[in-house]
Amino acid sequence: MSAIGQPSSISVVMFVRNAGATVERAMQSVFQQEGPLAELLVLDGGSTDGTLDIVKRYATQIAYWRSYPDGGPVYAINEGIRRENHPPNTE
Repeated sequence: MSAIGQPSSISVVMFVRNAGATVERAMQSVFQQEGPLAELLVLDGGSTDGTLDIVKRYATQIAYWRSYPDGGPVYAINEGIRRENHPPNTE
């Protein structure tokens, strides 16, 4: 995993909503990858099931994350593409 704020070769855009049962395992899978530097962006669509609590536990390893109701998966993917390799979340 690249250092936050440094350019990376791979950007993983993870869009989630109420994924508390699976989001931690999915993020850990990204963190365990070997090879090119990578960054993880987590775009949460306003979860109410504890997903955000899990995401916040990994905030130092995530290049960018946010949580609010949005326009769905396509909206989140497009936002992730716009935000890849950008400065880290400051929340």
